[in-house]
Amino acid sequence: MKNALRIYWWALKNTYEELFTIAGINLAWWGIGFGLPTAAAYLELPWLAIVLLFFLLPPPTAGVCYYAHRISRDQSASFALFWEGTKKYVVKSWLVAWLGVLVAVLLAANIWFYGGFEGVWVIWVQAFFLSVLVYWIATQIYLFPMLLSLEEQKQLLATRNAALLVVTNPLFTLLLALLLVATIVLSVVVVLPAVFLTTGLVTLVTNRAVVQLLASYLERAENTTPD
Repeated sequence: MKNALRIYWWALKNTYEELFTIAGINLAWWGIGFGLPTAAAYLELPWLAIVLLFFLLPPPTAGVCYYAHRISRDQSASFALFWEGTKKYVVKSWLVAWLGVLVAVLLAANIWFYGGFEGVWVIWVQAFFLSVLVYWIATQIYLFPMLLSLEEQKQLLATRNAALLVVTNPLFTLLLALLLVATIVLSVVVVLPAVFLTTGLVTLVTNRAVVQLLASYLERAENTTPD
């Protein structure tokens, strides 16, 4: 669990060191992802706002993650990486985001559906779907950073590996998730961090976590390999 705190502290330090770049990327992320959807919502066109959000938000989110992934490997990065990642991962970002939302909605729908029945068994069934939903949400923490870490960037492989990280590091994942939720909630309350820093900070945390977990697995594999 100390590793999760170290990773979070590392992300805070790097956010400070890359403050102006991350602030610029955060503003671009807000503008691209929420600009037109906000305008549609203001014009009282909620369905259009939702559709625009589904198409416009994933690519710049992938761009932020692409930038953060480079930093997480202790390599130099610039604002240009954000644009590069945004353009490069348009389709992959849509597939990852849409599948993530679709599975979450289906699981939530099952919880709601079985709530209409009576009996002790209902609690167990709802608890099962709730557990799977929590597990699926936890998997999303690692999913896109894992995709960026693969030589063959296949979504199914990235999803499997991200799910395995959750299973093999439950306490680490739990603490990391709590730190991320606390960061987002605090940022929303304070407002300014949400505008300038939060997306960059969160992606730094998730990318660094994947990089370090994969490095630890590789080190263990090398130590157990016979000469």
